[in-house]
Amino acid sequence: YRKSMFYEPHMLEYIRTLGLGGTYLDVGANVGNHAVHFELLCPSRRVEAFEPDGFHFDILGENLRRNALSRTRITGTATNLVGSRTIGFEARTLDSYRFEEVSVIKADIEGMEPQFLRGALATIARCSAGDNVVHLANKLSTELVDVAGAAVVMRLLGCPGRVERAEVAQ
Repeated sequence: YRKSMFYEPHMLEYIRTLGLGGTYLDVGANVGNHAVHFELLCPSRRVEAFEPDGFHFDILGENLRRNALSRTRITGTATNLVGSRTIGFEARTLDSYRFEEVSVIKADIEGMEPQFLRGALATIARCSAGDNVVHLANKLSTELVDVAGAAVVMRLLGCPGRVERAEVAQ
């Protein structure tokens, strides 16, 4: 962030302008681009960054240190559907973390988004109720329809809260 530049600036700016508090999840955090943005420029109360790759995990930790981030916690565990494919690291479903007040979920996990969403449906449903809003970045809202079915998504959209897709100019 020292260069004041972020990857996917249009999506990140959209998320920033929403002014959402709560917990932000950066699933597939890589080196921390989104996690750093979420803590420095968004009103997040907490940021949870997940990165299973050891090389990127180390750089992510260094980026958090260099930016003096105190509300971001990093985990080397993959948030995925356990058993969906053979992987060389621990995998847990997002639902197993029992996060509350999730406002933003960003997931970029190398094509594993459908499996991730199968293990995140309870979190999305719980956090989409009331005043909370779950914003699914990139293609996740389309993936959610594919995984959960239109009826489930419509039920989520019918709640006082809503599930939205960040429209990103490519």
